[in-house]
This record gives sequence, structure tokens and C-alpha cells, in this order.
Amino acid sequence: MNYFPIFVDAKTLDVLIVGGGEVATRKMELLLKTPASITVVSPDLSNGIAAQVELGRVTHLAQYYDEALLPGRQLVFVATSDSKVNQQISKQAKQLGIFANVVDSPELCHFITPSIIDRSPMVFAISSEGDAPVLVRYWRERLETLIPNTLGSLARFSGRKRKIIKGLLDSVSKRRAFWERFFLSSKITDEQEQEATFNQLIQQVDNDAVTLGELYVVEAPTNSDRLSLAALRYMQQADFAFFNQDVGADVIELIRRDAETELVDDVFSYERLSALLEQGERVCILSAEPVQPEDQRWKRLQADYVVNFFASAPSLEKG
Repeated sequence: MNYFPIFVDAKTLDVLIVGGGEVATRKMELLLKTPASITVVSPDLSNGIAAQVELGRVTHLAQYYDEALLPGRQLVFVATSDSKVNQQISKQAKQLGIFANVVDSPELCHFITPSIIDRSPMVFAISSEGDAPVLVRYWRERLETLIPNTLGSLARFSGRKRKIIKGLLDSVSKRRAFWERFFLSSKITDEQEQEATFNQLIQQVDNDAVTLGELYVVEAPTNSDRLSLAALRYMQQADFAFFNQDVGADVIELIRRDAETELVDDVFSYERLSALLEQGERVCILSAEPVQPEDQRWKRLQADYVVNFFASAPSLEKG
């Protein structure tokens, strides 16, 4: 990655937009979805910006850009048609440690804005680092049809209920298991059913129940595209992941981000694995060798725990 993706607390942002045309308007409209403080500097304004100034949501400075306007800002969006002014602002902002985005001039940008799918508080950002904007638009359009409009309300609902679950269940694994059951319910896409589904699952909570973990043994293919969808899904939910040196970096990259990972040799410790499984952890083993459920390495574990095996998907290459 040449660009590091982050989400910044917009309540702390003081943003300057240089320019008052349609491009500046689009940047303003995006920023207005946040609590950021917005100032537009331009002798002339589009109707859209003028309307927001009239409403008091945007501050307008009816003048040309001046370097004295930069100190104290966190972000600057530059949307002028003067290339010399754009270069000047980019240089001055960099000297002051302020992030600047010069529209349609990636070489002058200190940051870029991704394509956004907004289901606040769930927000999805997509970027090609400026290389393929049409491809980004294509995938945004596809994802817009897949991500339900009710996702934001679902996120807010679960946020309101987090303290209740934390008080009822005494371990992270139990709380995670509860929320997974809740989010997998087909009923929660209907906002009216969220409360009823939550209450129904609450009645099934048993804090004293012993929950054993699960082991996922995945045959790591030479190409990550050959991972089966099932294998990928379990890799994404594992708490611990072990792999040997023959497993490719592109496969390792697909392990759940916050899982604990460890490089091991070909001998997996039964004692270590059983201890994690007894604690209710979900463990993934990535093996460069073909998965053989009848292998003696796994026989003992299968007798005591739930073990899932995933072979590589067939290659689509001919010849």
C-alpha cells in the first residue's frame, strides 16, 4: 500500500476548501456528512455552497487564497483551475504539516479521498490509489447493491446493547459467539425484528456453559484464489492462526487481521492446540501439504474436538 487508510475523528477537523465551483461543492457535500468545521475561500460561490453558507453550516471568505489561511487547519482541499496556485498551496501545506488534496492532481496530493459507501455508522471506503477510478466505481456500484440500507441501524442497535451483553457474559469468546448468532439471523434485516431477535437470544444465554473451541485445518494453495469460500470464511473468524514457512504471503494476508499468528515448523503441538481449544478459542492451521483427515497428526484432535478440514479449490488453469 502506498496510501495508509485511516478514519479520522471529524469533530476535531478544521477544513479549508480553496475554490467555489462545482468540484469544491462536491467536496463540501461530502464533508457536510461529518461534524467538521468547513471554511470555503473564493470570490465566487456555486449555488450549492452559497445555500450552505446561508444556513450557517459553512464559513465563507470572499477573497482569493492567502497563505495566512493555512495555520490551524488539519485538511485542505484545493479545487481551483490555476495550476500555479495549486502547486503553491500543496507546497505551503506540506511545509506546515497540513494534509492537502489537490483535485485531479495526484502528484500534488498528500492524501486522497476514497470512494465511499455510507451506511453510517458503518462506512466502507474503496480506493485504487488513483490508478483505476473506473474500476473503483464499478465495484462501488456492485457493493451498493449487496450492502443493505438497514446496516447502519443494525450497527446502532448493537452499540446500544453492548453493555448488556458485557454484563451477562464473562468472556470475550462468549460475547463474540452471541453477536455472531445475532448477526447471522435472517430476521435482523427488518428493523422491527431486531429487538425481538435480541431478546430471544438473550433467553438462551448460559454463562456457565462450557464452550469448546474449533480447529480449522486449511490446505494452503500456491495461489490464494484457490482458497475455497468456506476456508476463507473460517480463516476470517479464527482467533489464532499457525502456518509453516511454505505458506505463501498472499494466503497469510487473508487471515483475520486481529488474530494472533505464529510461524511454526511442521510439527503442531497437541498440548498447545488442546489448551487453546479448551479455552473456547478458534484455531486455524494453514498447511502447505495436502489436507489428509486420516493423518495421525489430526486423529487425536478429532477424537476430542471439532476439527474442520478444507482442501484447495481445483485450479481453473488448463494444461
